[in-house]
Amino acid sequence: MKTFTGLFVFTFFLAGCLLSQDTLTMLDGKTITGSIVQKNDTGIIITTQGFFAKKQKRIYNDEVFSIHNAIEETIIYKQDTADINSFNVGQMSYFIQGMNDGRKNYHSPLSTIGGFVSGATGGIFGFWGLAIPSTYVFIAGAKTPKYKIKVTYNEDSDIIATTHKNSTGYGFAYNAKVPNELKKDVSYYDCYKNGYQEAAKDKKIKNAIYGSVIGVISFIAGSYLIVRM
Repeated sequence: MKTFTGLFVFTFFLAGCLLSQDTLTMLDGKTITGSIVQKNDTGIIITTQGFFAKKQKRIYNDEVFSIHNAIEETIIYKQDTADINSFNVGQMSYFIQGMNDGRKNYHSPLSTIGGFVSGATGGIFGFWGLAIPSTYVFIAGAKTPKYKIKVTYNEDSDIIATTHKNSTGYGFAYNAKVPNELKKDVSYYDCYKNGYQEAAKDKKIKNAIYGSVIGVISFIAGSYLIVRM
């Protein structure tokens, strides 16, 4: 009986903790989970769980798209009507979704390999050789990744599914997440595409940098071992 009571209390406590959690969806698509302790017209103070202890973060409203908890979602983002290129709420939602899909599904192994080769090659020429991997990273980031989009319609001409296929030819095909509220306005899918490509480009640049760093370190380590032999 005591065991059952203990489990009940623990479950009730855990459920209460989960219900009290707030999730901030940022404009870059990333999320922050914690408990909001203060919110005003300029920003939000949220308590998050750190590695050792809880800590507070102050986040400005212009960095946040929405606040979500177990009960409701509150949209914080507001369109800048003075800027003709500013997204409305629906377009920004698609842009964020595209960024998340890009981070999750886009892969750029050739950027990593190219970075490694350029880093190792640059190591041969010493200090001035660092220009080689730097140039490669610049070139890798200059070209925006592309993908194809196929849209399927139902009898009412509402978009019911979207499938995006990476065009690099390495089989990185995937089915994109479809929002609950689907739109016919093609501009929404342009926003999704922009978000996807921005995240994919960022990932491509990071892979090139990681590969370059590993290439330089590998060359230095290899040279040291050869000299020591």
